[in-house]
Order: sequence, then structure tokens, then C-alpha cells
Amino acid sequence: TFLNGGNISAGNGDFALSAADGLVMDASVTTTGGSILLNADNDADGNGNLTTGASAPLITGTGNISLTGHDLFLDANVTAGGNGTIIITATSSGVLAASANTTIDSANNDISLTINDITLDGTLDGGTGNITFTQNDAQGGIALGDTPFANALNITQAELQSITANELILISNNVTTIDNISATNSDNIGTVVITTTVSDVLFTGNASTFNALDVTTDDDI
Repeated sequence: TFLNGGNISAGNGDFALSAADGLVMDASVTTTGGSILLNADNDADGNGNLTTGASAPLITGTGNISLTGHDLFLDANVTAGGNGTIIITATSSGVLAASANTTIDSANNDISLTINDITLDGTLDGGTGNITFTQNDAQGGIALGDTPFANALNITQAELQSITANELILISNNVTTIDNISATNSDNIGTVVITTTVSDVLFTGNASTFNALDVTTDDDI
């Protein structure tokens, strides 16, 4: 655990922590011009989780934020200002859980997430920037809506409704399913872009509505 309830200001410099077997952040970190770089699984063996407590928001004035761990548990805001981007990486088929206390906000810049699955009780706000989800399991798929399945990035209607972006880009390594997404669910996203080169994209169950949809696959739709 790094500083229980403390406050860290790195000014214009970067703030970086790296560990092999996990990091628990109970301190807020703020930079003016530098980046925040936290890696809880630097040997990528799947044994290092990253946890941020409710008293540990991560805020940059203009810098990037990079968060890496096997599983990532966020219970405080992650805010990149200026031209800063946010990169979240779960190693070894790990997942991301963001609590209702958590807003991940890039101030209209891009957000990139490489994860196996997500539990999004908070919000993911790219504004006019793009948000990219890349499935981190070589056999993992993606499911939007009512047809979740094992080893997939399952995004529920409520989770989709909590995402704001110019483009939501979904990169899958297996089957991608879309089921029962309403206009309200997808209204905060300009275009949903789905890309898979190895399997089908299935529109199943009930009808779905998007502002715009772009699907690319080497197999069937």
C-alpha cells in the first residue's frame, strides 16, 4: 500500500511506480505537466493487481495516465487534462472493474483499454475523443447487450450508456455479438466500430440501434 490517505504532487515531473506483485494506491496523485505511470504487474505473470482506493484519484494537468495490472480495481476518478491520453492494460487475460465512485475522463482525448472484461459501474468519458477496447485474450470475444458469454468482453446496455466517445472501437479475437442495444443505450457514442479478422459478427436476439455502425470482419455477419 502506497501512502494511506496521503496526497502526492509531482508538479511538472512524471510520477511512476512499478511492482511485480501488485500495487494498492490509497494516496491521491496530481501532476501539472507530467504523466502518471503505474504498473502493478511489471513481469506480466498475472500476479500483480492494481487497486486504487476511494481516497486515491489520479489527476494530470496535461500528461498521460498509464495503468497496468493483471486485474485493475478502480474506486476513484482517473482524469487526464490538456492533451493527456489514458491507457489501461490488464495483463494475462485480466479485467477492469470501475466502481460507481469512478469517472475515467480524458478531457476529449483518446482512451485505450486492453482487457478481457469490464465491470463499469462508473463512467468512461472520452468526450470528442475515441475509446478503443482491445480484447487481451487470444481467444476472447466481445458481446454488446443481452448475449454475454464466457471469455468475452461483455458490455451491458447500462455500461454502454455510461460510455461517451466520438468513436467506440471494439477489436475482438473471436465472435462478436450484438443484442438489444437501444438508441438510448448508444446515444453518447458517435460511431461504434467493430473489427475482427478471425470470426463472425452476430446480430442476434432483439434489434439494436446506433447513431452509426462500422463493422469489419474476414468472416460472416
